[in-house]
Amino acid sequence: MTASATSMGAARGQLLLVDADAAVRDALRAALESEGFAVCPAGLGASAVHRYAAGLFDLVLMDIGASAAPGWELLRQLRGVNPKVGVVVLTVRTDLRAAATAAGVLAVCEKPMAVASLVDVLRRLLAESESRADHPGGPPVYLATG
Repeated sequence: MTASATSMGAARGQLLLVDADAAVRDALRAALESEGFAVCPAGLGASAVHRYAAGLFDLVLMDIGASAAPGWELLRQLRGVNPKVGVVVLTVRTDLRAAATAAGVLAVCEKPMAVASLVDVLRRLLAESESRADHPGGPPVYLATG
């Protein structure tokens, strides 16, 4: 577990929130901060990589949009900074399970989703982060909206 997660408690954490849509970033940031998470918002691309490299984050919460290629490329760049980055994917797509498993993401959450469900997933992943560091691998958690 990172120092920030330890000092904040297992139920809270430092999140990098990556989404191309500023309105979505703002809404998710407000909702997650009201639940006790520290959230650093970023757009896609260099902004996200720069913020990730400059901070200590427990998880990256990122959108993989209708055109998935930029999202997977960004994940590759983040892994270049830290190969062990824990990633939760937000998406409108329902066909990403295989790609998410191959990319080693921790969870896939379909949009739209209930914030309470997302918070539950994030808290569980933060609580499990220490054992996950000792025993990596396994399929991602999949949170469907339907």
